[in-house]
Parts: sequence; C-alpha cells; structure tokens
Amino acid sequence: SSFLLMLTVFWGSGGEVREALANDCSICFYGPDNLLIGPSGSAFVIDTDHEQRYRVLKISSDGIRVAEWHAFDLTPKAGPEGIARTSMGMLLVTDAGLGKILKLAEDGSVQQTIGVKGFKPGHVAVSKTGEIYASDAESNAIQIFSKDGRPLRSWQRHKGPGENEWDMPQSLAVLTDDSVAVEDWRNRRIQIVDKRGQTTAVIGGAGSAPGQFLNTAGMCIDSKDQIFVADLKLHRIQKLDRSGKVLFTFENSPETTIFTEGPSSVAVDRDGNVYAADGKTIVKLREN
Repeated sequence: SSFLLMLTVFWGSGGEVREALANDCSICFYGPDNLLIGPSGSAFVIDTDHEQRYRVLKISSDGIRVAEWHAFDLTPKAGPEGIARTSMGMLLVTDAGLGKILKLAEDGSVQQTIGVKGFKPGHVAVSKTGEIYASDAESNAIQIFSKDGRPLRSWQRHKGPGENEWDMPQSLAVLTDDSVAVEDWRNRRIQIVDKRGQTTAVIGGAGSAPGQFLNTAGMCIDSKDQIFVADLKLHRIQKLDRSGKVLFTFENSPETTIFTEGPSSVAVDRDGNVYAADGKTIVKLREN
C-alpha cells in the first residue's frame, strides 16, 4: 500500500535519514515501547530496556524531549508498560512490578495508585465516562475500575481459542459504544467485547494474509472506531474496520523500508497520523 513518511525518526541508526539524526541524539531512547499521542500532538512514551532502565518520556510534536518521569518499580523485567490518558489530562501508567496503575499529574507526580490484590496490570484504556480497563495477562483477566479507582468488576476467562476465551489479553481500546477491543495475544486476534464482557466479534487469527496476524505487538483505535494493529513479525500495521476488513496497510516495500525491527507498538493522533516504535526509533506515518 502507498504511504507518506511524515516524521521518520527521533533517534536511531540504519538508513540515510536515521543516520543523519543519530549523531545528534537529542532523544537517546532505551527502547521505546507503548505510547500515546495527546490532544496537542505531544507523545508520551514508555521507554525501557526491559531490564533495569525505565521511564516515561514526554516529547513535543516537533520531536523535542519536554520531560521524563521515573516513579516506577526498578525490579528487572518489571516497570511501566501500558499508558493511557484521562479526559482531565492525567496519565495512567501500569506497573506490573508494583501491581498498580499509577495516576500521574502533568508534572509526573503520582496522584493515586490503583489496583487490587494479586493484580499485575499490563495495558490500560479509559472509556469516555472515565472507567479504567486494565489487562492482566498472567491472570488471563481484564479488571475494570471506576474513574476514581474503585474496583468494579473483572472479566476472567479460561485460556483457549474459543469465542468466549482468550489467552494473554494485552492492549485494550474502548470504542464509542463502550465496547472494548482486546488484543488476544496468544490467539493472534482481536476480540470486540460488549459492556457485559461478552464477545461480539473476532478479528484476525494466525497467518500472514490480509486481516491476519503472526505476532500482534500493540493496538489502538481512532475517533471512527477504526482499529490499528501492529505486527512485529510481519513488520506491518494494519488498519481495519470493526468487521475485520483491511482498510490500509503500512508495510515495507522493495523501494522503502519503514520498519527494521518493529513495529512494537502503535498509536494514532486526532489527525490520523500513525506512530510506531521500531527498535530505538519512533516513526510517524500517514496515508496518501
């Protein structure tokens, strides 16, 4: 599919454009992972080597590091993973090591910790009414909290490929009708789940054909409920509607390499620009 590369790299190596920016290294990533784009175009990035270095970076729309925050468990292979933003501008960052969701203010200070006993949150999303959804892949569950952090209910399922099963739920996104899109990681598919926790649609499955996935590595939605899924193994991002129809694909071609290692995450801004982590770089893409 055709594409336009709008912003190539904040930092990285390999490729002509990346090499030109590598010497400057205004943002030297440990390893950008999950990210979101705020209303002003700023990016909030989980940056980690998944060993000992963890932080959240705020990067301006023109690629300048604005702030970084370090309020996380430093246990190896723990630290921050998922990130979301409330309607009031607070950040929600999951930390499996702490077993909590941290609510951060604009200055990075921790305003609240949210969780329940035995909770190991991975990814997080927020509904338009403020309800907080967090996945716990180890427990094969999704925990729902009120906007003030009270536990409301839990969707726990048997592990498996069945319609009302999943296996290691990861990224989450709340659709406009309050249904929840769930990255069913080990089953290589996306499930659409209604407010009662029942599956209403299944998208994808293992494979390399259009609409299929080999290693999902993040998911997000835009304002039209269009679903973007990163595939680490196939080096592509597919844009799909709720029925699973592929609307667009960002992928490498013989003429142009977009992804060398990733994409390992995906986010979209209000203008439809798509962002993805790729090794120690972030790329910004837009359809023609």
